[in-house]
Amino acid sequence: MADFSLTTNPSSFTTFGDLLRFLRRRARLTQRALGIAVGYSEAHINRFEKNRYLPDVTAVAALFIPELDLEQEPALATRLLELATSSTPPAASLTEVDMTLEQIPGTAVAEIPRPTLHIRARQRLDAERRLLLCGLAGMGKTTLAAQLARDYSQTMPVLWLTLTAGITNSADVLLRQTAVLLAAHEPETMRPLLTRDPRARAALSLEQQVALLSAALSRQTVLLCFDNAELIQADEASRQILRHLAATTPVYLLLTARESLALPHVAEMVLPGFSADEAAAFIEQSALHRLTPTLSTRLVERTDGSPMLLRLALGSLTNEPTAPGDSAATAESFITRLETQPQVAAYLLRTVRQQISPAAWRLLLMLAVLQQPVNLTDPYLVELACTVGGIEEMATAVAELQRHFLIHNAAQTHLPPLLRDYVYGVLTGEVTLRRRLHRLAGDWFHSVADALAAAWHYSAAGLLDVALETIENNTPALVGRGQVLPAAAVLDDVLAQLGRLRRKDDDLLRRLLALRGKLLAGTLRIAEGEASLRQAIALTGNTAVRANLIYQTADLCAQRSEFEETLRLVQAAQAGLTPNDLLLQARLCNLAAYAHGDLGQHQAAYQAVQQALALADQMVGWPHSMVGEIRASAHLGLASVARHNLDLNEAMAQAQTALTWARAAGQPRLLNLSLAYVGGMFYDLGDMVASFQYRQEGLAGVLAIGDVHSAAYVLTYLANIHFFWLETEQVLAKLTQAGETLRIVADKRGLAATESLRALCLLWCGQTSAARQVVDQMLQETVGKSTARMWGYRLDKLALVQLVQGETAAAIATLQQALALPATTENPLLNFQLHGALAMAYLASAEPGRAAQMLAQAPRLEGLSIWAEMERDLIRGYVALADGDAALARRLAQQVAQRAEPYPLYRQKAAQLTVVVERPLPCHLWPQQLWVARPSMMDDA
Repeated sequence: MADFSLTTNPSSFTTFGDLLRFLRRRARLTQRALGIAVGYSEAHINRFEKNRYLPDVTAVAALFIPELDLEQEPALATRLLELATSSTPPAASLTEVDMTLEQIPGTAVAEIPRPTLHIRARQRLDAERRLLLCGLAGMGKTTLAAQLARDYSQTMPVLWLTLTAGITNSADVLLRQTAVLLAAHEPETMRPLLTRDPRARAALSLEQQVALLSAALSRQTVLLCFDNAELIQADEASRQILRHLAATTPVYLLLTARESLALPHVAEMVLPGFSADEAAAFIEQSALHRLTPTLSTRLVERTDGSPMLLRLALGSLTNEPTAPGDSAATAESFITRLETQPQVAAYLLRTVRQQISPAAWRLLLMLAVLQQPVNLTDPYLVELACTVGGIEEMATAVAELQRHFLIHNAAQTHLPPLLRDYVYGVLTGEVTLRRRLHRLAGDWFHSVADALAAAWHYSAAGLLDVALETIENNTPALVGRGQVLPAAAVLDDVLAQLGRLRRKDDDLLRRLLALRGKLLAGTLRIAEGEASLRQAIALTGNTAVRANLIYQTADLCAQRSEFEETLRLVQAAQAGLTPNDLLLQARLCNLAAYAHGDLGQHQAAYQAVQQALALADQMVGWPHSMVGEIRASAHLGLASVARHNLDLNEAMAQAQTALTWARAAGQPRLLNLSLAYVGGMFYDLGDMVASFQYRQEGLAGVLAIGDVHSAAYVLTYLANIHFFWLETEQVLAKLTQAGETLRIVADKRGLAATESLRALCLLWCGQTSAARQVVDQMLQETVGKSTARMWGYRLDKLALVQLVQGETAAAIATLQQALALPATTENPLLNFQLHGALAMAYLASAEPGRAAQMLAQAPRLEGLSIWAEMERDLIRGYVALADGDAALARRLAQQVAQRAEPYPLYRQKAAQLTVVVERPLPCHLWPQQLWVARPSMMDDA
């Protein structure tokens, strides 16, 4: 047994091979076991230990050190790296050089099959005979070349030669190894090249040696494989030999290289990273802890599918300390900061930074800062790059990066994510250069009209005023492209920098806060937007500016259904205006009309709308966008007043006029809200298909501009149509999406509408307990936090659930409480619903007379709601049954069924009434027949 008590003083080892042999034996590994672990063949390990060759230093750092357990022995690890970097192995004897051939690398234990890539490479080599497999380090070039070499070894002699700097990348080694291969077939011809007598070898010139090989290769078909062929760039004689053999002999030539070699007669095939399936298989096989599909995809994206980077990442991840049950969080954090991991950073340093010129490195820095694909041939970008310094010859630097496969298409250039983050990380300590590059990027993106990117780069460059001004000047475009949240994030960064710099600039801060509030309107951060606007108001001394900020704050309050606060703010803003402030006066009138209308104050709403239109008449010669905005909002207000007055035709005409003005104004939010309103008018008129189309278009529009708050309302409207079509899964899905948004923005009114419909849908589906839970939570969440006008709707839904659950007395008390609310008398639709539900409650308690009385008191809604009148006829049918008039009940059910052709919900309700007519049920079960689906009875019907 080996004596491991010998000195372990690192300096006592003077060659890489001696130290490797010692460490391997100490780790009780065979040469074969170590080779499998680090990706080399047993023959390679043998040659390393005999100091014939040196391995790649990156492989030593990334693979040998962990396998030899040197992480906790930095002195030995450092010595091993030093010897791998600087040692010069002693020259091999002539006997060893003359007659020894390197074995083709075997199949790695953890090798992932890449059959498509293998077939494509085989087809190209078959067809073209000379093939260079090239690409970034670690893409699997050697693995694929070894597979091909093993394939061809079945039909012809194969030479495999791993080129190593200063050892095997010389013309002499190339000639002699080829001669050794051919000696088995033509020993006499090759004898002059393999003689041990140095004088005899020296008698042959290089040209004569090449001629001997060429003649032999013309008679014997062989495959010559040269791994790491980029190293022949340092030896012109080797390059000439390859060129000559490729041009004059039928030899098969297979090369691998990390850069394009531009060899005549040699085709190039660039190797990509793993495909999605291949990467998933590799991660599944190699990861100690199973990664979620999301984390697995994220890791592949960051590494660009590089097999080596994936191997390094998974190996490092295995060593990450993990809290019990927290492996996913650990993996996510690790993948996010992957470029900072020592082994990954060392790999990128040696395979990228140390192999390219300073100009190419400076260009990489610029690309890392730019973040997005850019055109490196654009004259203005070339000019900007020259101002940074170090990239005066852009075309040369671009060509170098392309040769090393760090970039591909110069006209659409971007860096792989991990490389980009690593390169950008290098700039962390170079503050001046980083800011200069960000200023360059800001100017570039400004020139190509990408305001968001320009503003972000200006902020990163410390040009806070320029960043703010860029967003200010491009706000409509940013809103139209749905970039409000990213733009707000830039402002957040500017705000944070102002805080760190302790810069006193009230004007800049006011502009920033005002713009931030405007951008956050309609988003999930609407409350933050309102807070920013209120801070901006406090910094404002100018009366007109202050009034405008108050208006914007009031608008946000209206969006959140805080209508009393909206009107208070409107009055505060109006107090500071002059008659010449036409636009703001008109905007405030329209906003007041909206708030009055939702508070049920319709006369006040009508007067405010008329004031807005009168102001619009004075705006002669003003831009169409401003006049169109005022008129569109005003006509929407008139549509609401007409709808309240049960004049649906007038309401539709006003809504269509509003839509026309909104299109002319070119304001996306107003346009899409107008589309949704027209969709609502079609709903009232009973055209569900048209209603759905208009509302769907409006939904797409508000989502496109990032207005998720308005989208939540439109989703609720669409869910209502799905309910009429009995598409209950779509109902609940849309309501869930809408409800999440409304809870986040604390819109209790909107949330109550969503949850009311959810309760109805659950009730219809027979999920009575779930419906009750929704109603109870809705009442608890909105008590005292919503308009009194809407409270009756909540009580109505509670009463329906109580009736279905058989709590008739409780339901009657709930409905009477709702009818006693002052707002109920002002709302005909709510009044109808409460009286209709109370009629069913009295029927359930066997009081048909009182039921008929309640139904008679329910207001007529002709012209406002087709479905409400069908509901009335169904309740009339149940009242007729209670009076013993089955014929009338049957006739009413048939009439509803005929009218309800576009409304599957009411067709089924009519069918369920027919079932009760034919097969009488106890009256306390009738509410279930009206509000709960009865599939078995439908089958009987």
